[in-house]
Amino acid sequence: MKNRKSRLWNRRLAALICSVGMMAALTACSGKRVISAESQVPAGETVAPEEPSADRNDARGGKTDGNDLKQEQENQALETGSFSEEQSNAAEAIKDSEAEKTEAVKNHSDSIEKQLDLISENVAVWWGDDDILFGRYGYSVTDFNRNGRLEIIASSCQGSGFYTRSSIWEVNESMNGLLPVEKNISEGDSEADVITDSVPVYYDAAANRYYFIFDDVIRAGGAAYYYNKRAVWLENGFMEQQYLASQSMIFSDGSDKPVITSDDADGHSITEDQYNIIADTLYGDLEKLQASLFWIEADDISETGDKTIAEISGEAIRKLIGESWDGFQIK
Repeated sequence: MKNRKSRLWNRRLAALICSVGMMAALTACSGKRVISAESQVPAGETVAPEEPSADRNDARGGKTDGNDLKQEQENQALETGSFSEEQSNAAEAIKDSEAEKTEAVKNHSDSIEKQLDLISENVAVWWGDDDILFGRYGYSVTDFNRNGRLEIIASSCQGSGFYTRSSIWEVNESMNGLLPVEKNISEGDSEADVITDSVPVYYDAAANRYYFIFDDVIRAGGAAYYYNKRAVWLENGFMEQQYLASQSMIFSDGSDKPVITSDDADGHSITEDQYNIIADTLYGDLEKLQASLFWIEADDISETGDKTIAEISGEAIRKLIGESWDGFQIK
């Protein structure tokens, strides 16, 4: 009996030692802290959270501290007016850039004013010889090619056939005179009807060219009308007009419904709808804009329209020229 009790006691002691060993091993592998009986907290009491280590604080707060320091330095610089060399150089660069922009705007404005003065002073060069039998002239200040040198256009629609004739002068590069602009339209042929308030424009960035789309109409008696659409552009002192499409409207005897036929520039038949959108068809891949023109006409020159622009005062001419330029826009 005594030996049996001794063996039982030894087994219990071995099991206890094994259990303690296993707990120690598990604690070492998991990295968890074993809470001793002495460290347990009685019910109803709380334990203060463990303070984070200084190393972890440094890792998390390093970037924030750097940003805070930079912001603090900037605020201090604003308060004291003391800037670093880098900040001072950046501020000076911005100031210089703004000054250059302001100067450029002023120079451009001064240049425009001088050109408008020049056009006004040279009215004898460009005014049209108005004749009530052939139609009065309209005048407009433009910059068709956007080169910064202005043009003055004198245009009139003449006779019962609605023939349009235009003359154009451009300010020279020295800004001290006007040069006549050459054209590719033969003498006696009707030109584009440029006396209009608004026309579509297509901008070719690769060629730096602006295509203005104008219409033209010629009347043959009272029963036939001939229309065409043209692209007009100014380049190197030369005004080019290119036919895009044409259309005829013929009234037969006793009929109030005309026969309409349309052709493209190569003479191929197209529909009326195709005629109307021919510019979009040909220039659709270019940037489409809209141009506004302001025309000085007889009633603008004098209240009764009985004076030519050459017969009014220089101050009045300058005012009209300025108004015309203010009305010219491409956007």
